[in-house]
Amino acid sequence: MDNVKITKNKISTFLNSHQTVISGTFWITFFTLSSKLFGFIKQILIGMFFGTSRGYDAVVIASGPSDFVAGIIAGAFAMIAIPLYLEEKAKNGDESAKKFARGLLGFTSIFLALFGLLLLVFPDFWIEIFAPGFSGQTVILAREYLRIFAILPLLTGWSSIFGTFLRGERKFFQSALAGFVISPVVIIGLLIFAPFMKEGGYVIALEMGTAATGFFSYLFGMKIWGKFPFGMLSNDKIKRSLYLASPLFISTAFGTISSLTDKGFASALPAGSVSALSYSWTIITVIYGLVTYGVLSSSFTSVSESAVVSDEIALRDKTRAMNEFFIKALAPITAFTIVAASWIVSVIYQRGAFNANSVEMTSVAVVGFSTMMITMAIDGALGNIYIAKKRTWRLTSLSLPFILLNAYMDWVLMGPFKQGGIAASSSIVSFAWMIVLLIDLKYKFKISKLFSAKTILPLITSSIYVWLFVSPLANLHSRAKLALEILIATVMTLFFTRNEVRMILKRITRK
Repeated sequence: MDNVKITKNKISTFLNSHQTVISGTFWITFFTLSSKLFGFIKQILIGMFFGTSRGYDAVVIASGPSDFVAGIIAGAFAMIAIPLYLEEKAKNGDESAKKFARGLLGFTSIFLALFGLLLLVFPDFWIEIFAPGFSGQTVILAREYLRIFAILPLLTGWSSIFGTFLRGERKFFQSALAGFVISPVVIIGLLIFAPFMKEGGYVIALEMGTAATGFFSYLFGMKIWGKFPFGMLSNDKIKRSLYLASPLFISTAFGTISSLTDKGFASALPAGSVSALSYSWTIITVIYGLVTYGVLSSSFTSVSESAVVSDEIALRDKTRAMNEFFIKALAPITAFTIVAASWIVSVIYQRGAFNANSVEMTSVAVVGFSTMMITMAIDGALGNIYIAKKRTWRLTSLSLPFILLNAYMDWVLMGPFKQGGIAASSSIVSFAWMIVLLIDLKYKFKISKLFSAKTILPLITSSIYVWLFVSPLANLHSRAKLALEILIATVMTLFFTRNEVRMILKRITRK
């Protein structure tokens, strides 16, 4: 009994502990990888239960309004929550910061509940916007599912903002664990409800998983918000929160417009081009997310802490360390993705109706998108500086011209390169956005030297790697060539990131 009690105490102590940014990065990355694995199992079950049925089309349609608007509202408030929470904590103490957390949760909940009410009362309006081409039984099912989804924006918002405040208190493990819970709960829900509720079972399972994430986040953060996590904000704090979150609403909407623009241009290309872009983007974002999500999520707390006390040197050094890691880790991975795009697509997708032509179309788009893995990571690190410094309006205003640039580059490149050109257009725009942010940070905020000479060697060797396998070794036997590509890319990645890997392992194993 004593051993059981000691074990329980150790678990309780760990669940209430605070972690460093490095250990937080490890835990977030670990649980993200685990979540991707369970997500893959979930997709297999969805395919097994529903296939490409009309009912599952209705579920996808119904989830669109909830995901889009809840993502904009909850995402924007979650992004500004950490800087404002840490500022309140530094100026007025822990109790005032906790009161602010409860107030922001209450204020955001009102927004999300009102939107959920609109989904419940006017489902046809939203279906017409998000799926104007559908009719008949599919629309009837979508209407039914959308009404069930009416509570999902609130559940999603709670999960997101609870998790954000946990990270604000450096409870990275707790936040990552709560976020991981959604996938296994959805799988259990599918196995229970799908056999007799069909596609409606997935709707229920998704809400169960989201609610479970929110519930565990709430439990882990009770020392922040107490038993009742909702409160009221003063008028001044409401105005400030809205002022800082509004540009993030707009920039998220702009990102969606750019995505719709890409799909619009792709719809004029041969059949399958839109799907090829979607499949290829999934590959890119999964690889990018596994490498960068943990770093960007955990480091944002540290960056915000430096911004609150106006420590520009620490802000620069932390951002430079992130940028260096991203280039050292992602340059070899990007190079491998370019030279082995067809093999990657084949392994992941080539079965059933996904034939050799599908592989070719998708792999071209993968190559076009590939360099975005590096630039998106750096864009995220640079953008976090603006959010941490609460300069969200400036960040959004700088992004406005890039919607037009994206459309123009799509128009220029889609003719000669088809879907590969549209993908490459996004990569060019992402690179241009990075350059603009670097220039603005240097001249407006006097923050420069965000890269060092350590990034030169990974970029040069990765470029040589691509040239080597695209030109001199292009005709090498396919299996030998693939083995060599994997071996060299792995060695390069481990070599360039050896210090970071050693540091993470040292912190994790430290007693």
